[in-house]
Amino acid sequence: MSCPFCGSEDVEVIAPWGGQIITSQVRCRGCNTYFEAIREEFESSTTSSAGDR
Repeated sequence: MSCPFCGSEDVEVIAPWGGQIITSQVRCRGCNTYFEAIREEFESSTTSSAGDR
């Protein structure tokens, strides 16, 4: 996962849950920006099921 603002991959998950059930709260250590990202278990399930169609 990389920061959508600066592109750094030095990010940390602050909270496993964000504003939506499929998001988590993340902080970029590069630019110190907080953002929400799709949780990894949802990303892997959507990509694997999309290939099955």
